[in-house]
Amino acid sequence: MFQLNYLANIGLLHDMEKLIINVLKQNQGKTLTSHEILEILQESNVIKTLKSYLDRYEKSSGFKEPASHIGAVASQLAQNYPNIKHTTSKCSVLHKKEDAFIYCI
Repeated sequence: MFQLNYLANIGLLHDMEKLIINVLKQNQGKTLTSHEILEILQESNVIKTLKSYLDRYEKSSGFKEPASHIGAVASQLAQNYPNIKHTTSKCSVLHKKEDAFIYCI
């Protein structure tokens, strides 16, 4: 995914992975969408740095939305970590069904 390459190129991929894993572990058993994860992480340095890079991105698209980057990272984590599952859930931010992630034991 383009978001993963972009995060790697700006040096945020590893930190974003760690943050998402921590959020999912802290909310173990609860499904979280990328927008809900973003709400939890919005004051983190990683998200603030990502937003500053995305503000400079010239094209107007969903790519400029930090939640799309969180979703891309969480999807990859779900493929590589057996405790992280990819599912769907009604998003409390968008009030519609979205991809979601859950940390299971």
